[in-house]
Amino acid sequence: MAYILESDLSIEFIHKQIAALQEQNHVLQGQNRILQEQNHVLQGQNRILQEQNRTLQEQNSALQKQNIAFQAQLDKREQVILELQANFTTLQNLLFGKSSEQTQNEPTCSGNNGETASQGSGKGSGSKGSQGKKGGRRKRRDHAKLPLVETTIDLAEDKKKCPCCGLDFQYLNDVEEGETIEIEVKGYRKKIRRRSYARKCKCPDAGPKIITTESPGKLIPKGSIGTSVWIKMLLDKFLFYVPTYRTLDQMQLEGIDLAQSTINDGMFKIKNLLEPIYQAICEKNRQEDRWNTDETGWLVQEKIEGKDSTRWYIWVFKAAFTVVYSLSSTRSADTLFDHLADVNGTISCDRYSAYKRFVEETSGNISLSYCWAHVRRDYIRLGKSYPEYRIWATEVVETEIRLLYQFYAARRVAYEAKGGDSEEFKNAQKTFAEAMHAFHGRRERELDQPDLADCQRKVNESLMEHWHGLTEVIHNPELDMDNNAAERALRGPVIGRKNFWGSMMEWSGQLAVILFTILQTWMLWGVNPKKWLEWYFKDCMANKGKVPESIVKYMPWNMTKETLEALSIECSITTASDPPP
Repeated sequence: MAYILESDLSIEFIHKQIAALQEQNHVLQGQNRILQEQNHVLQGQNRILQEQNRTLQEQNSALQKQNIAFQAQLDKREQVILELQANFTTLQNLLFGKSSEQTQNEPTCSGNNGETASQGSGKGSGSKGSQGKKGGRRKRRDHAKLPLVETTIDLAEDKKKCPCCGLDFQYLNDVEEGETIEIEVKGYRKKIRRRSYARKCKCPDAGPKIITTESPGKLIPKGSIGTSVWIKMLLDKFLFYVPTYRTLDQMQLEGIDLAQSTINDGMFKIKNLLEPIYQAICEKNRQEDRWNTDETGWLVQEKIEGKDSTRWYIWVFKAAFTVVYSLSSTRSADTLFDHLADVNGTISCDRYSAYKRFVEETSGNISLSYCWAHVRRDYIRLGKSYPEYRIWATEVVETEIRLLYQFYAARRVAYEAKGGDSEEFKNAQKTFAEAMHAFHGRRERELDQPDLADCQRKVNESLMEHWHGLTEVIHNPELDMDNNAAERALRGPVIGRKNFWGSMMEWSGQLAVILFTILQTWMLWGVNPKKWLEWYFKDCMANKGKVPESIVKYMPWNMTKETLEALSIECSITTASDPPP
């Protein structure tokens, strides 16, 4: 019985423990559910945190990229600021600074077309205009060919007597003073009387009974303005760049009152008389093999279909025998194709892209000789714009490029004096070529330096890009080292553009380039334009105001030595030196 009771108690105890364990299990299951829920919540929070972490990482990456972009923009803006400061300094120097090419005591030599080969467009050696090439005084100008007009100055009648007794003074002699140069300009009316003669004989085959002197004709039929007035108008405007209205105002001081419209109508008719001369000069220019070429802006106020602006361009082609100007509505290579299509030779020019396009597309054999003056200006502007690199730029300009010009000048002298086969020329040629290659090698080594400044790298890379054209001067000793000849040829049109604001009509722009071409070509040959116009217009008058049947004799290269001397200029008024050979 006791055993049964014990067993019952044990079972009950076990049941209680089971119940307690079940209760604990139930509690633990509840806790487990709570923990699972908390774990689920934490997992959700973890996913949110991970998502936030990814978002923050993406934002951080984006901010880093923005920071890099902003830093690049900042660097770019700093570079732009530096470039603007450099450009501002350059413009200040261009406007207010001294010219870098008006140098003194430069080694010079006679270049192509009788021009001076030197660093820049300076006048050569000598520091004053009154000094010659070796620093000596120039000879006094000889005016013995001018007519001599003697003027006698006498005492007043009351001064020819003794103030005390009134007795007349006795004439002794004339006291001569030094001569002075005077000029007298006056207008006058010219009336022509043609004499007539009657035959006294009765010969049946002797022709008409009354013979009248042939009329000299008029330059412009039925016009009232004489040739001398037209020549003055043409020379004043297109050789001395004086506006027409100003010439008319000046003539009014002499009592000549002419209407501007009358002058314009006459200029239009004169253009037709001069155009064949212009075409002949252009053809001669195309037959040559070296041209100094450049272009400048010109204004044509007339509204042209297809042309929205008044901006036109005048191109110049300066060769050994001729100087041709051409008017174009664009600055593209079309003008080069129009004038130099299918020709062979070398163009001295700047680095404008139109020349490069022309060489690539033309059917002729054309090479480009780039201007060393532009290279020199690049380094000068760099030194002025970036003071920290001024020493380097000055060294390149004043030592290296100056030395190249000196070797070029020495080679030119040897070539002109001894010829291309002489030993002196060959030695000078070798020295010049070696100096050019050494200059190129120094720039290459500088470009290999990783810490080379951007401004230095830019000018050196430009030099390398155009090096082939810069070395054309090595292979042809007759080429100029710079393109200053073309730039000087455009100075006149630039002055004209400023003084009379271009041309009102397209035909007047064409007249301008026709006269620029004729006058500057004649000056190149040493021909007096005034004398030539008088000769040519006289023959036009004899042909009833039309172009003579043949214009061959009017071209300087077809003239005899006697004709050239008769038309020569006593004292040159341009930079052109001796006439071409």
